[in-house]
Amino acid sequence: MALRVPTWVLKAATHLVAVVASLLLFVVSTAVLPLGLGSVVLLGMIVAVGLVTGGVLEGPAVRLIVRASAPTDGELQVLSRIPALAGIHVLVCRSTAHTAGPVVIMGPFTVVSAALVKAVHSGWVSTREVTALVVHARAHHQVIAIRRAEVAIALVETPWRIVVRVFHWIGSAFAWVPLGSPAWRLRGVVGVLCLVQSVAGGRTWPGVLGAGVIALTYLVPAAGHAIEARATAAGDAEVVSAGLGGLLVDVLGRSGQRLSLERRQRLQASPRPESSEVGPAPAGPARHLQLVRR
Repeated sequence: MALRVPTWVLKAATHLVAVVASLLLFVVSTAVLPLGLGSVVLLGMIVAVGLVTGGVLEGPAVRLIVRASAPTDGELQVLSRIPALAGIHVLVCRSTAHTAGPVVIMGPFTVVSAALVKAVHSGWVSTREVTALVVHARAHHQVIAIRRAEVAIALVETPWRIVVRVFHWIGSAFAWVPLGSPAWRLRGVVGVLCLVQSVAGGRTWPGVLGAGVIALTYLVPAAGHAIEARATAAGDAEVVSAGLGGLLVDVLGRSGQRLSLERRQRLQASPRPESSEVGPAPAGPARHLQLVRR
């Protein structure tokens, strides 16, 4: 039987690395500032994180992290037609680069993409399909969430997320370099050689540190993928139990997301609702609903 790592261990591994790296980046950044200004910035950051943890600045923090804002009057008219969003704090994401999907839960806020609101208004997505997205997002959030400190941790991790995004952009820009991809895949071999040479030369700790950093490039992404797989499975199970599996398959398919055969079968395990508020999906590209990555 395969060993199943507890979800809290996976979350601790991914967030601990991001938090430590962000704090190091922040300290180094403030260190180059004049002494008085650096101290003020550091103190301000500590106070801001404390207030967010206490729930005082959660709203502004979420707006900053995902580039969201309160719905406009027109968007409120559209969102009011969706029972699943009644009585909860809803924000609308204005960016196509800061959400993991058309509906995301962060702390006490439900963030929907502006593209989704437009899709509902134009009839490309029905209110029942939005309900399926919301049900999935809530169950997904139950798995990945860190109780009470979720928004604060996301705020602290922002510097590291920015650095990771920059490195991804650089990697994509230089993807044409020959042997670049094979060299990255062989980084484990480099780590082992680094460790062996350092130990043989009497410099154990530098070798352990280098090998440890390389090991984290394997462990942290693997932990993130494992958490995401569990959260997706939990969301799918909740949608299926609500009888909305077929609708979720439809809306995700029209958005351009490729579903594995296993997941498609899992979502279609429940009876498909007999009635829907929209007819067959319109032909042509699904340009209204876009799934983007954070």
